[in-house]
Amino acid sequence: MGRCAEDNGRIQEKVMEQYYLSERDRLSLKFSTGSAEEMEHLFGGSIPFLPEENIIKKGEGEINVELPILLRNQSQQYIHYLYNLILSREDHASAHAAASENQLMTIEREYLENLVSIIVNIIKYERRIGLINLFWLAFSKDFSNILNDYFSKRGVKNNLKYQMHPMMSGLFNSAMNISYQKVSQIEDRMVQFNLGINFNDNLIVSIINDQLPLTESEIRRINLQDILSEYNKRYSLSFKTFNEIYVILHKRIKKGLEEGERTLIQLVKGHLKGIPENRLMEDASIIKMIFNRHVLEYLLLDYEDTGRKLFSNPAIINAAKAFENWSLLFNSFKDIMHGLQKTEIIKTIQKKIMLYPVESTKTKEDKLFSEGRLYRFTGATSVTNNARKVAILFADLRGFTKTSEKGYSEREITYQLYNVFDPITEITSKLGGRIDKFTGDGVMIIYGVPTPKETDSQNAIRTAILIQKRLDDLRKQGKTHYQMGISIHTGRAYIANFMIDEKKKDTTIIGRNVNIAGRLSAAKASVPIEKEGHEFDEMLNSLAYSLTDSREIENFKEYAYKKFPKKKMVGGVAVDENGSIYNTGIAVSKDVVEDMKNSITFEDTGSYSGTTLSYYDKVIGHKVVFEYVGDAIFKGVDKSMPIYSVIYQ
Repeated sequence: MGRCAEDNGRIQEKVMEQYYLSERDRLSLKFSTGSAEEMEHLFGGSIPFLPEENIIKKGEGEINVELPILLRNQSQQYIHYLYNLILSREDHASAHAAASENQLMTIEREYLENLVSIIVNIIKYERRIGLINLFWLAFSKDFSNILNDYFSKRGVKNNLKYQMHPMMSGLFNSAMNISYQKVSQIEDRMVQFNLGINFNDNLIVSIINDQLPLTESEIRRINLQDILSEYNKRYSLSFKTFNEIYVILHKRIKKGLEEGERTLIQLVKGHLKGIPENRLMEDASIIKMIFNRHVLEYLLLDYEDTGRKLFSNPAIINAAKAFENWSLLFNSFKDIMHGLQKTEIIKTIQKKIMLYPVESTKTKEDKLFSEGRLYRFTGATSVTNNARKVAILFADLRGFTKTSEKGYSEREITYQLYNVFDPITEITSKLGGRIDKFTGDGVMIIYGVPTPKETDSQNAIRTAILIQKRLDDLRKQGKTHYQMGISIHTGRAYIANFMIDEKKKDTTIIGRNVNIAGRLSAAKASVPIEKEGHEFDEMLNSLAYSLTDSREIENFKEYAYKKFPKKKMVGGVAVDENGSIYNTGIAVSKDVVEDMKNSITFEDTGSYSGTTLSYYDKVIGHKVVFEYVGDAIFKGVDKSMPIYSVIYQ
C-alpha cells in the first residue's frame, strides 16, 4: 500500500506554483493574473482546493460533473417565479404579488430541501479533496446559464436580475447553514473532520454573495453600467463614480510609464511578471495594473498626483459625502474590483467543468463514472467512483543493500540516493504521474490519480525509459554505480484518503493490483543461467510437423514457445522455469500492453504473434519494443502473468 502525504489545509509551504491557472487560461484574463499569490489574497489566506487541480493548473482536459435534472428544473422554476414576484411588486400589483409569493414559497421550500440533501451527501463523502467547492462551481455555472437564458427572452426586464440576487443569496446561504447543521446532527464533528479545520469556504461565499458569479454567465459579457445601477443594492458605488476614479488611475499609470517612474515600473515587474516590457503601454496591460492591489495601493497613497485629482473631482467628492468618508468610498471601489477579479477566476475555472445532466440514456455518464472521471452530485449516490484503472510503477535500486554494508556513512549513502532519485521527481511531474512514496532505495509512482487518462500506461513506460536513461548517464559520469529494476502493472485499484490529523490527509491506492505491482518489483537481480534450446526446438519441430494444417502448426508452435519459453535475458529482464522474474531493466505485465493498445497501434515484429511488439514514441524520441520473456508466477495469485521486457532504441 502506497502513501502520498498532502497538506490539505494548504498551510502555506511557499513551495508552490507561481501561477494557479494554466498559461493558456492566463492569457484570456482581463482583470487578474491567475497567480497563486493573487488567489490567496482574493480568497482569504489559502487557495480553496479542488479535486483534479492539475486540470486547472495545466489546462488539460475537463472535470466532468453530473447534476440532477430535478435540480435544473427547480432552478428554472425558482427564477421564473422570483422574477414575477419582483415584477409584480414593482408594478404595485398586490394581488398578483401575493399569488406569486405563495407559489414561490412552495418552490423555494422544495428547492432548498433538494439542495440540502445534495450538500449533506457531499459532506459525508468529502475527504478533504474539495468536492463541496466543485459542486458550487458546477451548480453556479448551470444556474447562471439558466438565469441568463431567461433574461435573454424578449420583454424580460434586465434590471430585475440584480434585484433578485438578495433572495437568491439568502436561499443558498440557508442551504449551506442547514446542511452543516444536519451533518453535525449525524455526527458531532463530521463537518470539521471531513472538510478539515483549515477548510477555506471563501470560494463558496464569493459564488453566493458576490452576485456576479450567479448573475453573469461569461466575464466578457459583463456590463458595468447595468451592474452599477440604482437597482443593484449589492454594489453601492454608481457607475459614474467608479468610472471617474478608474479614468484618473488609468491616466496616472500611463503618465508614470511614459516618464519611466521607477517605483511604478518596479511594482509592475515584481507583481505583474506576465506583462512583457514592450507591451506595458497597451490598454490591456494598464487595466491589469489598475486591478493589481500593490499598484492600486501605491497610486491611492500618491497624494501629490493621484490624490489631488481624486479629491478635486466633483462627482467623486459628492460620492464621498454620500459614503460619509473617503475610506468607505475607496473600499466600495475595491469591492467592485475584487468582485470582478474573483468572478473572472471562477468563470475561468468553470470552463474546465463539463456538465452532464441526468437523462434517460446515461451510457456516456455511466462509462465516465466507472472510470472515475465523473462526479455525481445527485444526493443519493456516491459522488465519485474511487475504484479505477491505474498504472503503477515501482523502481528499485539493485545492489543497494550490499553497498550500504561496505562501510559508507549514512550521509554518503543519502547523497548517492539524492543523485538517483531527485531527477525522477521532475520526470514524473512532466509526464503527469504522481510519486506515491519513496522506500529508501525505491520509489512507487502512480498514473491515473487523481485524473485517469487513456495514456496512463504509456506515460508510465515513458517515465521508466527516461529514468533508465538518466541512470545510465549518471553511471557514465561516475556519479553512481547502481542499476535499477523497474516494473509496471496496470489494473483496477481503489483510491483512499486517510486522515492523518485535523489538517492533513494521506492519499494512497489499495487493492489486488497494487500488490501484484509490488510482486513484480520484488524481482531477483542476478542473471539466470541460459540453457541450450536446440534439443527442445528439434522435439517441437518434430511434433509440429506431424500436424497437417499449416495454421495448426503455427498455433501449436506459438502455444509451445509461450508455455515453455527458452530462458534468456532480454533488456535486463528474464523469467526462469519457476516463474521467477530477474530484472535490471524494465519489466511490464501483459495488462500494460493490452491497455496501451487502446491508444496506440503496435507493429507486430515477432516470430510468433504478440511476442515482439513495437511503436515509435514521438514524445521521448525512441522506438519502444516490448518482447515477451515468459510467464511469472506469484504466490497467492491464481494465474501466471505474461511478462514483457521493454527496450528502447
